[in-house]
Amino acid sequence: MSELSDARACSATPDPSRPTRTGPQHACRPFDGAPQAGRDSEATLYTLESETPIVARVTDHGASLVKLEVPDRDGRLADVVLGFDSVDGYRSPQNPYLGATIGRVANRIAYGRCSIGDLVYRLAVNEPPHDLHGGAARSFDKVRWETVAVSRGEVVFRYRSVDGEEGYPGELEATAVYRLDGPALTIIYEATVDRTSPVNLTNHSYFNLGGHASGDILSTSWRSTPTAPRRSTPSCSRPASRHRSTAPPSTFVARGRSVPG
Repeated sequence: MSELSDARACSATPDPSRPTRTGPQHACRPFDGAPQAGRDSEATLYTLESETPIVARVTDHGASLVKLEVPDRDGRLADVVLGFDSVDGYRSPQNPYLGATIGRVANRIAYGRCSIGDLVYRLAVNEPPHDLHGGAARSFDKVRWETVAVSRGEVVFRYRSVDGEEGYPGELEATAVYRLDGPALTIIYEATVDRTSPVNLTNHSYFNLGGHASGDILSTSWRSTPTAPRRSTPSCSRPASRHRSTAPPSTFVARGRSVPG
């Protein structure tokens, strides 16, 4: 864990279990948009920097990656991930999960049913007849995460999902760490539950290595792959298991060699 500054300046709640030392200056600002009735309040946008020209911007809404600016071979910066200019885009029903943290379970769960031992849980069905990417109203991409700690090159988000949220069993605490270290952006997910529950977290960024403003792929030659038949939709059937899951870090190498997370 890198040295963390007091995160209260960015509407974060200090975590007594984590170090809270004075670190490099960090940048944050309100992420525009207006609070909506029944929704979480204003979101925050954080800027992560390192000793390289690379800049990452992330928001506590959905613990989402908003921008990743990297230099090309001539040193010109371009934003290589797709995103929105304000939180309103991320709140839109038409948002295709741009840059979001997906949970509790990425992908579909067949027919919105999950069997654990002798119990069958009915999950939210938001892509009939299946559960997709954690459900409808309170999937991890749609909620505002708590900012636990932030420094110049790192931000730590946390979300507590209550028992029965979107139909999933058990209370779950998830953390998402975005760390910009030299030429690498590393994302680390960790989740702990108080009873057996399916957990499969991931990041849902879309990349355009020419920069998001460089155009689309409509004129690009590409080979399509037939979609899988519906019978291959993942099912959810779990025996007893441990209640702690730590995903291996995902590292996006912007330039140069990979830096382990």
